[in-house]
Amino acid sequence: IPKNLSMRLCRNAMHSISGDLTEDSVELLSVVSEPLKLQMRFTMYSRILSWHPFFYSLLNDSNPIVRKICHHAMSMVQLTEGDIVFDRDEDAEPHMYFVVSGALVYTGAADEEIAVMEHRCVSEAVLWTEWKHE
Repeated sequence: IPKNLSMRLCRNAMHSISGDLTEDSVELLSVVSEPLKLQMRFTMYSRILSWHPFFYSLLNDSNPIVRKICHHAMSMVQLTEGDIVFDRDEDAEPHMYFVVSGALVYTGAADEEIAVMEHRCVSEAVLWTEWKHE
């Protein structure tokens, strides 16, 4: 294994055991009622959604659809430096990503690198169009 890959694996493993709490790590959530899970996910994700102007306006209108978005369409992805989130011509289902902590680098069509900082999103177009990363 190349040294840089070995270092990334170690950093990722250390981050995973650092005590960050995720839904998957809480065994009792499997017996919690769906309405309570819905409330929990709304509490977890509504703050993040509020960073986007469209979702912010939905939240301000107390729109019940936001609870369903938080419950069915949101999840956390933990990444470490060097991870590739998506790539050109990828067949995987595209997603929109919010940067909660740190930053990521998006390489555009002309190979220009764009820094995406905390509280910003990338790949928003997947919400409004048929999308493939190209």
